[in-house]
Amino acid sequence: MLAEVKKLPDEPIVLVTLPKGYDLKANLSQSIPGYLRLLETFDTPVFWIVDASAVDMKVDELMIGATLVARGEHPLYHHPKIRQVIYVTSSELMKAAAAGMQDEVFGQVNIKLFDNVQDALSYARSSR
Repeated sequence: MLAEVKKLPDEPIVLVTLPKGYDLKANLSQSIPGYLRLLETFDTPVFWIVDASAVDMKVDELMIGATLVARGEHPLYHHPKIRQVIYVTSSELMKAAAAGMQDEVFGQVNIKLFDNVQDALSYARSSR
């Protein structure tokens, strides 16, 4: 299953919803080029909200995901059109992985964590 990606109308917010059963290993590397193309269409930087509340990932998946989005030749989370990355999750493991992306190894990703989408959206809207 692929993630649902939606740019909110008239707001600098992109909401990426990972469905239950999302297979990070199979889908993320194939999705990143499309995400990068999407970012290039925006005039201003956006808040990139990832709703991962429905997924349960293992440590190896989180390490692969962090490497794909924060390192390499074209790291998604360091794209100049991403103002801030916001994760929605209740998973302590995913929260630890997100906090780890703030380390120098991952280029100190500007990331914030919330327990629900509404709080994430409220934060993004108040930070514009």
